[in-house]
Amino acid sequence: MNNTFDLKRFMYLEIYDFVKSKNQLLLIVASIVILYVLAVLFDSFENFNFFPNFIGLVPLSALAAIIISPCILVPKLDKYTGTFQYTLPVSNFERLLSFVLKYIVIIPLLCLSTVFVLKSISPLFVSEDRAILYNKVLDLEMNLNFLVFGFQAVFLLGYFYFRKLAIIKVPVTLFLFFILLQTVSMITVKYLMNTDISYSIFNLLQPSEFYIQWMDGSNSIISICNAILRLIIPFGIWVAIYFKLKETEI
Repeated sequence: MNNTFDLKRFMYLEIYDFVKSKNQLLLIVASIVILYVLAVLFDSFENFNFFPNFIGLVPLSALAAIIISPCILVPKLDKYTGTFQYTLPVSNFERLLSFVLKYIVIIPLLCLSTVFVLKSISPLFVSEDRAILYNKVLDLEMNLNFLVFGFQAVFLLGYFYFRKLAIIKVPVTLFLFFILLQTVSMITVKYLMNTDISYSIFNLLQPSEFYIQWMDGSNSIISICNAILRLIIPFGIWVAIYFKLKETEI
């Protein structure tokens, strides 16, 4: 099928996709709400408040839902549903656009709106000082950046390659990749620049924090390169997803 776009055909695809995904979307919202209710309950019992920062799990769960949603919401394919899925009368461009609309627009907006509503009603259920804390902690939009969408794209691409147990295989692969990257970085700096750097695996997400240790005066350059990479990597992965879709073209 030619990679063309037809609005009516695309709308039919979105209706079909919504019918297939509506239960999972409700599950995402329900999970966020349940965590919020538990946080309110823990705050309401002063003598049973073993988890004073439990409310912090609410935005974390929303971000986690955005990141791993491709492994949850992509239709599970077998010999029956796979044939139907791949022979749908839609182009690869329309499939890609449907993925972008779902994962970049719909699911983040769903999580944002859910957290925003919960934040708005917090003064009705908790004390004033806790409501101020809730308002600060439940500021999800501050944490929604290109890094989150980059990891989301990795999970979607990983699903197309791993299929079964992708929700486990993708994090394991990412962890091993970061370990390898950290090891190579330390060896390179040690033997080529004759100096040592020390950082944890999580500092790889903020390279300017450790590059400054041995690149005097170039922190601004590193920051610019870091920003460029955060923009390029998600788009690059989406390009790879498009070509992966073309492999399944019939």
